[in-house]
Amino acid sequence: MKALLTLLSCVCLALSASAQLPNTLTPAEKVYGLSKFWQEVNYNFVYLDRVDRAKWDEAYKQLIVTVQKTQNDYEYYRELQRFCALLKDGHTNIYSPEMKGVALMNTNFGDYRLFIKNIDHKAIIVRTNLSKKNEIPVGSEVVSVNGKSTSEYIRQEVAPYISASTDYIIEDWATSTLLQGLEGDTYQVRIKKPQGQVVTLNLTHRKTSEEAVYPAFEPERGLLDFKWYPQQIAYVSLNSFADPKISSLFVGLLPELAKAKGVIIDLRYNGGGNTSIGREVLQYLTTDRVLYGSRSSTRMHVPSYKAWGKFTTPADTAKKPGYGKYLLSYQDKHVYRFPYAPDTLESTAVPKVMVPTALFI
Repeated sequence: MKALLTLLSCVCLALSASAQLPNTLTPAEKVYGLSKFWQEVNYNFVYLDRVDRAKWDEAYKQLIVTVQKTQNDYEYYRELQRFCALLKDGHTNIYSPEMKGVALMNTNFGDYRLFIKNIDHKAIIVRTNLSKKNEIPVGSEVVSVNGKSTSEYIRQEVAPYISASTDYIIEDWATSTLLQGLEGDTYQVRIKKPQGQVVTLNLTHRKTSEEAVYPAFEPERGLLDFKWYPQQIAYVSLNSFADPKISSLFVGLLPELAKAKGVIIDLRYNGGGNTSIGREVLQYLTTDRVLYGSRSSTRMHVPSYKAWGKFTTPADTAKKPGYGKYLLSYQDKHVYRFPYAPDTLESTAVPKVMVPTALFI
């Protein structure tokens, strides 16, 4: 009876949360949004030739029906995210707009906070709220979610919504967001502790009032971190190339780096930024003046070329100069390559850090 009441309570919480989600889009607007995304991909996605077009178009046709049946805006955007993930590209994404009363939760479960990370292909709990550190020790493994093995749950319920080009990134992100959901969403989770004991938790997303966690969070990193290791090894962590200030901070370290017998440059916490900012730092670490970077290209859509390409054969391209672009246009492979030249450092007079250097990436 108690188990039945618990189950009914969880169902009521989920239904209550679902009922409060905004549903502002009409079926026609949902189909239009889906079609707009499908159209833009067909015209502009640079790697369209690597997409299974039959699978892509079939998914679109099925979604025309599916999106009209979605119960709310959140569910609709989730369907678009699943569709987008078919492209397997980390820079092509669907972002849902802010919705009143809709906030995703990842680690908060009322009495519990659980932080999960992919370690050796396992969903390992790496941090909890302080009061639960003995009940759920760090190093415990989530072995199943809602009656499915963790790997199966990830494959069916989490990974299909992640846009990324590499399997290891999908696995990392899917594991760290294994239990992400809306307030009121419930999960039955089996956890294997480091000593082998298996426990089951029934978790419901709601705010955790306890702020202290174990282990404590590391201090927030600044733009640049510097410290010395034994034997005069200097450690420099460059944590962003989005802020030009990183260059002047690095230049300010040059007198210290001149004393080093070795240098570690750490980019593991760097989220990226502007190539020119990274180049400003790099000039102090190399004697080369010419630096080769990325090349850029974009698909071209010339309707007439595409029409003519329908009647163009590969043999035609060998006989008639210029016909190649017609055939490529018909195949969605006509590409414009932007002019390219390597970067040339303006001066070699800047001080150089010429000691053994390790780069962490």
